[in-house]
Amino acid sequence: VAGLLLYIIIKPMLKSVKEYRLHTPPKILDASTLNVTAQQYKTIGVAVEGNGNDEQVIRQAMALAGSGATIVLIHIIGSAVTFFLRDQTRDTAARNGEEYLRSLRQQLQLKTPFTIKTVIGFGLPPKELVRIANEEHLDLLVMRSHGHRGLKDILFGATISPVRHQLKIPIFIVK
Repeated sequence: VAGLLLYIIIKPMLKSVKEYRLHTPPKILDASTLNVTAQQYKTIGVAVEGNGNDEQVIRQAMALAGSGATIVLIHIIGSAVTFFLRDQTRDTAARNGEEYLRSLRQQLQLKTPFTIKTVIGFGLPPKELVRIANEEHLDLLVMRSHGHRGLKDILFGATISPVRHQLKIPIFIVK
């Protein structure tokens, strides 16, 4: 058992030393062949929470939007009732979410040159964000990071990780 323990401890160290010696420097890129113009997206999804922290996420999405772009405001209702009744839910959380999106859309439509669209999802946020992103044919999804890790992710949930693994589009995370 002691020999096996020693092998398990020493083997990775030897492997990393060998890989370090064999490491070759990366090929230097020719800057003249790079396209350095900023990407302008046509359909951008913005995950809004309705808790007062949405302004920064919306501003970032608009900065990335090209002319004639559509901004899709996405709000997920995650109350217990929505897991069963989905879009037929008429609880307080659903009504408040709908009203928030309606108000936000009206404000943005008056102040921005973009087309503003709203979509409400019902249920688990990661699953719903992926579904909506695919249905709306988004070019980019902008989300807000909560900044918690480890145990807090387990307690409060992590939305970004499952979403980034399932979507094939770029995801912009605003901290």
